[in-house]
This record gives sequence, C-alpha cells and structure tokens, in this order.
Amino acid sequence: MSAFSPIKNISKLYIGGKWISSVGNKQKSLINPVTGKEHAHVCESTKEDSVAAIEAARQAFDNGPWYKEWSGANRRDALLKISSLISENLETFATIEAVNTGKCYADAEWEIQDCASIFKYYAGFADRIQGRYISSGTNTKFDMKTITEPLGVCGMISSFNYPLQLITWKSAPALAAGNTIVVKPAPQTPLSVLYLVQLINENKVLPNGVFNVITGGIEAGEAIVSSPNVDKISFTGSVFGGKAVSRGASASSNIKAVTLELGGKSPVIVMNDADLENASENILMGIFSNSGMNCCAGSKLYIQSGVYNKLVQILKHKTQAIIDGITTDIKTSTMCTLVDSTQLKKVEFYVNHAIENNEGKLLVGGKRWAGSEGYYFEPTIFVGVGADAKIAKEEIFGPVLSIMEPFEDLDSVIQTESQSEFGLAAAIFSSSSKHINNFTRNVKAGTTWINTYNYVFPDLPFGGFKMSGIGRELGSEVMGEYTATRSVISDTNY
Repeated sequence: MSAFSPIKNISKLYIGGKWISSVGNKQKSLINPVTGKEHAHVCESTKEDSVAAIEAARQAFDNGPWYKEWSGANRRDALLKISSLISENLETFATIEAVNTGKCYADAEWEIQDCASIFKYYAGFADRIQGRYISSGTNTKFDMKTITEPLGVCGMISSFNYPLQLITWKSAPALAAGNTIVVKPAPQTPLSVLYLVQLINENKVLPNGVFNVITGGIEAGEAIVSSPNVDKISFTGSVFGGKAVSRGASASSNIKAVTLELGGKSPVIVMNDADLENASENILMGIFSNSGMNCCAGSKLYIQSGVYNKLVQILKHKTQAIIDGITTDIKTSTMCTLVDSTQLKKVEFYVNHAIENNEGKLLVGGKRWAGSEGYYFEPTIFVGVGADAKIAKEEIFGPVLSIMEPFEDLDSVIQTESQSEFGLAAAIFSSSSKHINNFTRNVKAGTTWINTYNYVFPDLPFGGFKMSGIGRELGSEVMGEYTATRSVISDTNY
C-alpha cells in the first residue's frame, strides 16, 4: 500500500467544503526525494481556482456562522477537535510527511506532534479574545471601549521544509480569532495539508468555506496575494519570494496586512569557557537537522581561539559519523534528503563555488551521497571561512556549515554580525553571564539561544529583523497578526 493511500482526494482541491477539480484540469507530478522517481500527482491550481477559494472564504466569513454565530467556546472546541484528529492519526501523518518531503521519519513524527500541540495551545485563545473598557472619569459624558475582531479572509502561503507544521503555525491562531483561510502549501509538499482537511471535512469540524486548500505554484499564489478580497497574507519562504509577496500585497487594491517569515544566516558563537560536548551536539543539530533546510539553521560558526582546533576536530568526527550512517531508509538514516532537484543543485552550487574560490578549507562532506539517485547531500563543513565569503553571507538552505576564522574578542563578532542583512536567530555557548548578556543585548535576532539551539515553543513569538521578515508567528503575540482593534466612543447624553 502506498504511503499516500489514506488521502482520498489527492488530485483535488478543497474549496467551500467540497473536493473539486482544478478549472484548468492541470496536474503536477510529485517526486520521491529518496529515489528521484515520480510517486504522485496533484492539482496545478490556476488563478481561477484561487479566486474560487477566496470567494468561498469570503462568503463563509461575511455570511456564515463561523464568526457571526459561533461563540469563542465553539471555536475553541473545534480547534481542540482538530488537535485530537492529528494526534489520533499521528503515524499516518508522519508517514505522509516523511515520504513526501524525504525527511527522516523521527523528525516528521515530532513535527506532527507539535502540530497537535499548536492547535491545542491556540484553542485556549479562542474564547479569551476581548476588548477593553476605558474609564474617563465620572464627570465626562463619553463612554469609551475597544472591540477586537478578526481581520476576515487570510491567505497562507508556506514553504516545503515543514509543510504541515508551518501551516499549523498560521492557521491555528487565525482560526482561533475567527478568520477564514485560504491555504496554499508549497507545490512540492502539499499532501499532509490535504490529509488534514480531509479529516476536518469527514468529521464536520468546521463550517463550509472556513478552511480552503489549493495546491500549485506561482500563478495560484500570486492570485491570493493580489486579491482585494483577501485581508491578510502570511508567507513563509525565501527573501526573493517575500519581496514579491510584499510588492503584490501593497500594490493590490486593499493594501493588505502581511506577515513574512523569511531567510536567515544565523550565527553561533562558542566561547573558550563553553561545554564543548554540549556545544558540538547543538551545533550539529542546528545545521544538519532536516538536512539543513531550516530558516533558523545555525549555518555560521564562530569559535574563540582557545578551543578552536579542539572543537573543529570534534565536529569533524561527529559529522563523519553522520555520513557513515546515511541510508535510504527514512526510519534509520542519520540524515535524509533535500526536498527536490532544485534544492540539491543550489547546495551543489554553493559548495562548488566555495571550493573553486578558496572560500575555506573543506573539512568533511562536500558532495552528493553516492548510495542513491535521490536528493541526498552529505553534511558538509568548511573551516577558516572569511567574513566576505559567499557561503558566509548567503542562505544556502542545506547541510553546509561555515566555520569562520578564530576570534579573540566577542565584541569583534558582534560588530561583524551587526552588518548582516539577516536577523532571525543567534546562539552563544558560554558559562559567563557577562559574555551571554553582552551577546543577547547587542546581536539583533528574533530568537537567541543560550547553551542550546533550535528549540521553538508555542508560548514564545518567532520571527526576525531586517531581511528575515516582518511580524511574528507563535506566542500570544501572533494573535495581533490576525485581529484588528476598533475604538468606540459614545456620547452618554443620548
């Protein structure tokens, strides 16, 4: 039986509570990243499909019961039901996600567990959204209050690296606030989202039109971004894509709100007083988990001179062990594949450019894994990389770590990083509160990890500065991304 057999409408779109064919009746092939062979077909949505999905969401928001009739408690219970459905079908979800993306099964399983937790977390906000009464004293004739309400129709366009998880980050708070949504997962990896709405539909969790899903590429995405009937766009992807979304949203007739979660070139600093065993484990997890396809991957490593050579050797040996453990079995391999041939070629380009231009010494890896025709690339480390090197400045989105030249003074690293165009994440490994406080206060990053890496919790906001994006996902803060506040002033003499 195929891993995708549980998905009953794999070549359909989910619009207005119904499974329908694309207007253009076009199909897109999905490629198995492990083998490089075709293994499924999905709809290649057109502009007309996007318009239909937006209209369904608009009607559901303006005229349906979801916000106008359902209480916050009703929406809370709906999100709790979605959380339960994800948990009850954990193994099926994880298998679909792992096979569609080529990621290791254990990673997919953890991500699906997180999706269930996210829906449960934001269910707790659904019946607690409230306005304020503003006291202006007893002698004034004015009565003042605020009303907090959903924005309306929210378009969600996401990346291929964490397909269901990133959509969950967006959809759970948006639904908790009472919005309706149009979701377009990445064209390479739509299957887990299709399975989610299948379960929602079969269990009649949401009113028709509240949650719509279209599959496809640029044409479908551009139609969502530019539509005057969409009130909000949340996008996760590349800086290039984020700029296009920002232009399209501002140029459309309604100048819609936008959240952008984009790229990063996150620095990791190891001081002489760090626990090197702990640092090495977190460094490798931070760059090689999910085959390096992580927006906050710790792809740039600064090591203080006193422990430089020792830590480099530790990282070399541990990385070689990862290479030695790679297999085509997603349940046992130490590292799995990149998502597609495009991403593989991108990683190859950066690695070959670094080698040809002497941007650093190749320490380990540096080539495709020879055991499969799939999209495997060995975990790779360059050492002695200069600050102006291409691999030190640009996001690769693959398993490539640049170890910079050794440093003496933390302030010099802080000064270098202040010039970075990114500001998504950073980390420091040290036992000195002085070093830690200096770093966290002066490196502008949306998330700073101290003696750990890559842990993200629903309780905390996630997002970046500069070219890493605008707005925040997660935390209580994200509710402000999907709500609007109105002021009401009454003359009490009437």
